[in-house]
Amino acid sequence: MTLENRGANNSIPLPKYLAVTYEKMLPMEKKIVAMGSKCSYCDMRMDAGLILRNCEHSLHKGCLEDMFRLKKNKCQICEKVISDGYDRAL
Repeated sequence: MTLENRGANNSIPLPKYLAVTYEKMLPMEKKIVAMGSKCSYCDMRMDAGLILRNCEHSLHKGCLEDMFRLKKNKCQICEKVISDGYDRAL
């Protein structure tokens, strides 16, 4: 994304930044989910997505952004905290 596309203040929204940061912290093999898996947030089929580190449930990157946007820091299935520290950022 170029700076021109980000808007007048050259910043990205916090939920998107947190989702990108979370994705970068995952090892490469953790970014690949099984074909036909369902997202733990929206329950839709996934071809690619993220696996939560604390509970191993998978979700779409966009769903992780939505969770952060709604200030949710727990997995919807097992209620484990997604990642320590994100709750303070939200």
